[in-house]
Amino acid sequence: MEQCLSTGFTNPVLEGPDRVAFGNVDRLAQPAEARQIIAAWRDDYNQVRPHGSIGRIPPAVFAVRYRQQWTTELSSSTTTMQT
Repeated sequence: MEQCLSTGFTNPVLEGPDRVAFGNVDRLAQPAEARQIIAAWRDDYNQVRPHGSIGRIPPAVFAVRYRQQWTTELSSSTTTMQT
């Protein structure tokens, strides 16, 4: 279990099923290597991997749909207020 010695809290990113995606983080030789691995994981998690809580779509797709819906609702409410 990866724990911060000063707080005792477990880092949720390094626990559970996602730990497999990072491999054995204790063996990363360089901080740059760790940054590359984490950046690749974050991109996959936000751009590719579907999330059940938002309808089994990636967060990036959800964000685009949400912005489109919000913009449409905003423009229709503005039009209604002007007439």
